[in-house]
This record gives sequence, structure tokens and C-alpha cells, in this order.
Amino acid sequence: MFTEIEIQEIVDQWGQVYVPEGQTEKDIKKMIFTEDDLSADFRKVPNPGSIYKSAYASIEEVLQAFQIDFLPKGDVEFLPIEYNLGDFKVDVTLSPDKFRRTWLGFLAQLTEVDRAKWPFIRWYIQQMLMPRQTHDFIHKVAYYGWQHTGLIAAPTALTVDHETFIRQVRKGEKTPANTTMDGVGTVLKKIQGRTNVITTGAWSTDPVTYCTQVENFVKAIPHEIRVLMDNLYVSKIRHELYREGKRQKYNAQYGQVMDLDTVYDNDNIKVKGTFAMKGSNKHWITIPMNRVKPVQAEKTNSLLVERNKRVVDIYGDWAYSLVFDVPEFIYQCDQELEWTPAQLLEHYGITV
Repeated sequence: MFTEIEIQEIVDQWGQVYVPEGQTEKDIKKMIFTEDDLSADFRKVPNPGSIYKSAYASIEEVLQAFQIDFLPKGDVEFLPIEYNLGDFKVDVTLSPDKFRRTWLGFLAQLTEVDRAKWPFIRWYIQQMLMPRQTHDFIHKVAYYGWQHTGLIAAPTALTVDHETFIRQVRKGEKTPANTTMDGVGTVLKKIQGRTNVITTGAWSTDPVTYCTQVENFVKAIPHEIRVLMDNLYVSKIRHELYREGKRQKYNAQYGQVMDLDTVYDNDNIKVKGTFAMKGSNKHWITIPMNRVKPVQAEKTNSLLVERNKRVVDIYGDWAYSLVFDVPEFIYQCDQELEWTPAQLLEHYGITV
């Protein structure tokens, strides 16, 4: 089974022949890829195992007024949390000879027997595969990912339950990218009982009203933890609406506000939009050190290239996740505490 190299349109237009006319890689215009604008904010932590574990320690009040009697006080409690690392892989099998007698023939190198050393392989990995891999991650996995819980052999019926987070896939079948790892949105739902949910109601579509709603959301966070926070994560659309709202609210008169991302009276907190949250109304925030990216190996996204006669195999696998050490340090709005029916249908093909 090969990875398709679809060049029929090239052949139809310019024939099944390579005519060197000075064409180069610059003449190939690529699709637009989205860069990862979320996982870089998570602190990388080496984690050799497939499960990442953390414990949160809290202690009750210890101070008391003096008296002779010895009265022990200051109970300590440990709360565990664990997450599965996401298992990723890339499998590609290419037959580059397919285009050697076409306009794309400049990507071949007929004097080189080893097809793995042809310019096409380097171009494919650097210009297409790696950017697409990141694009898939940010659009399908980073926020909306829902890691599968088991491989099922046909003809056994698959079980998919968004309330218990059971999601099965068929063994031997290609799986969607979003089955690899629990995204941040899924993690927030699984641990929401230990997070702080702030009631906001529906977010307004009016820029000024929405700007005020965001300010009130941040003000509802206790000051002692609020001063330690940095980013309030929202979708790109919501981020743009906030900037417009702040511009209209504070820049209509004199005293222009220059930084449109900061939350008024909380200069340490910025509203940050991410492509990962496209279509979501969730707003969430935590302290920077609470965002963790456990990785099973120091090098992630590494690929191997192997020649098998005239065929080239490109493959790699790695494991990591985007998680939180202490759910109690997370503040999120009361929107989308469960996936909406529209999101279930769009991202997971589930009708409820």
C-alpha cells in the first residue's frame, strides 16, 4: 500500500515527459499550514513511562493562639493525578519514480540508485510532511484530541461514549489524528471536578460587552493566584473580539491603551488566542508552571527514512501530552463543560 502521489493533473496539462525548462522547488506553491501556537507554553518534562503522575499537597491552617495545652493542628492532604501520554506515529510509503517522467522530474535524481536520497524525499519531509504533522496536531489534537481506549478487531461493534470518555478504534485501520492524545479541552472535562469553574453565562458577541465579561472573569479569580498567572486561553475569534472591545472601550477618548491583549488592571494576564480552540467558547487560565508537557523521549517528531528497492518508507513514533499538575490551580468558564452536540459531530462523528 503506497502513499498516493497524485500527479494526474500535471500529466494532463504537460504530458508524461520531463522537459527541463528551469523549473525548481520555488515553482511549487504549498498549501497553508498552521504552526503550533499552544504546546510551546507547556513546560517540557522527561517521562520515560507511558503514564505521567503528579501529586498535589495542601495543608490546613497551622497558626493558633498560645496556651499551655499541646493541640495539634495542620492536617496535610495529598491528591494524585495521572494522565496517559499520547501515542503518535507517522507511516508513509512513497514511490518517487511515479513522477520522474513529468514536469516534476527535477525532484528525481536518476544517477542516484537510492531513492531515499532523491531531492523529492527531502522536499516531501521538510516542506510537506513535517508542516502537515504540526498542522494536524494544532487543529485536531492539541485541544480537541480524545485518545482512544482500545483497539477492537472487526466485526466487534465499536464503543464510543463521550460521558465516560471511552473511544475505541479498529485494529488494522488508519485512525483519525485526534485519537492519539487527550487534548486540553478533553483534559479540562475529565478533571473539571477539581478545577475552579467560574459562572459567566453566554459570552457576548458585542466587543465592549465581551471585553467587560473577560475582565469580570479574571476579577473572579482570587488575587493571590491571579498575580501569578500569565495567559487566558481562548479561540482566535474570541481573541480578536476582545482586542476590538478593549479598543472601543478604552480608546474612544484620550489616554490611548497601547497593549490590547492585557486584561485591564491585570497587566500580567494577557488574552491569548490559539488556533487549537477554533469553534470553542471555552476560556481557561492557570499558572505557567502548572502547564506540563511530559515527553517520553527528548527528541519528538523524529523520522526514519528507509529504502526498500524502488520504494521509500518514512516512519516515526513518539509520545507526549499536554496536561496540568494541579487541577486546583485551573480556572475555567462554565461553557462547554461537556462537548456540545455540534462538536461531537464535527470532531468525532458522534450524533447525540
